[in-house]
Formats: sequence, structure tokens, C-alpha cells
Amino acid sequence: MIIASLVISPLDKGISVGDYVKEVIRTIDESGLNYRVCSMSTEVEAEDLDSIFEIVKKADERLLEMGSKRISILVKIDHRTDKDASIQSKIERAAGP
Repeated sequence: MIIASLVISPLDKGISVGDYVKEVIRTIDESGLNYRVCSMSTEVEAEDLDSIFEIVKKADERLLEMGSKRISILVKIDHRTDKDASIQSKIERAAGP
């Protein structure tokens, strides 16, 4: 399972970009993948990298359609193949007993 942390937002829309971030989250939701919105990023689970990059591409396109001329995209990927991992399992492991 791949877990990706995504931060996608316009740089040219002023201080408050909440409406733009909501559209990015809507794009992630439309993908059908499991995700978790955090305070400064959104975590997504996928079986393959193509699914992650397809979300990034669609979110970029959506922000361009909304009139953004400059977009910042930060992607951090944890691609673990030695055992099953999920957003939830990582949270539970970090919380400990």
C-alpha cells in the first residue's frame, strides 16, 4: 500500500485559500481512494503510484480552471512493500499501547 501526503494550493490567491483547498479535497474524494484531511495536508492511500499522480494532475487542472496562475504541489510518499500499512495502522502504531 502507498500512503501519500499531499499539499496542493494556489500561490496567487491571497492569504485565504480555503475555497481552493476544498476543491482539491473534492478531487481527492472523487477518486474513491481512502483519505484523511489533516490540518496542513491530506493523506491518501493507493495501491499504485499512478493513482496518486492522477489525483495530483486532476487537482492541478481544477485549480487552473479556477483561475490560478501559480500552484504549489508537495508530495511525500511512503511506499512500503514488506508489510501491509495504512493511514490507520500508522496512527495506531505511533499512539502505542
